Parts: sequence; C-alpha cells; structure tokens
Amino acid sequence: ARTETDLLIRVDGRDDVHHQTERGQKLWQADGLQIGIAVPEQDGWWDFGVALHNDGSIQKHAWQTPTGWDDPTTQMRVSVSPIELGLRYEIRIPLSALDMSPQDLIDGIRLNVILNDNDGTAREGWARIAPGLAEGRKNPEQFPIVRFE
Repeated sequence: ARTETDLLIRVDGRDDVHHQTERGQKLWQADGLQIGIAVPEQDGWWDFGVALHNDGSIQKHAWQTPTGWDDPTTQMRVSVSPIELGLRYEIRIPLSALDMSPQDLIDGIRLNVILNDNDGTAREGWARIAPGLAEGRKNPEQFPIVRFE
C-alpha cells in the first residue's frame, strides 16, 4: 500500500521453526524478509532486508542502493509480530528515503519480496513473488511491475 509519504509493505510468513542469528550482510542466510525495488529513471536499484533476531531485536540491512543514495533502512519503521504458525512483517518506508514520489508508485515500480527460511543449520530455501532476487545473480528486470492506486 502507499500513503502520500510512505510505502507500506506487510507480509505474513508461515514458518514451522523461526531461526535468525545473523546480522548485517549475512541477514539473508536465516529467517527474514528481503525486498527488491527498482524505480524507473534511477541509476541502480534497492535491495534490503529485515528480520526478527533470536534475541528479540529487529535487524535491518541494505545490500545495495541506487547510485548516490544512502541506506534506507535507517529511516524505515519495522514491526515483526507473531501470527498463527508464523510472523507478520510490517514495514513503513518514507518515499523520500527511496527517492520516490507518490506518482512513481502510481506509474509503477518493479517490486519483489522473498521470505528466507532457515530452521537452524543453513538457509533451506525461500518463498518469493518472482525470480530475480533469491538466485545467485540478482536481476531486477525479472521483478513484476506493481502499480499503486
């Protein structure tokens, strides 16, 4: 969803075992949410993630940003709460942190989301919207175009 100032993302993830002991660059190796966004006319794309660490803290990390832009996770508001058989991730990102306008969301952006799964030994897999984010070579051209009304 969107507001005039923020992009809102909510994902309900079903998982039999929650395991997240990683931080920073390695956040993707355990349970957590990873988001890829490509905005037309930007030089590059956004790749960042959030997770509920086993110690109860919310972890955030940006693997990449378009040229000249800072890590948007410092401005994101994130909550992770239990739901039946899993977790709910709710993220509010100021559009200004992503160099976007409400019109960019109306016109359409490339958006992909994956849930990484690790039951205690290694990342076992993921659930995703589309290819382009979880594989070894990331490709935002494979993300679906999403338009917000």
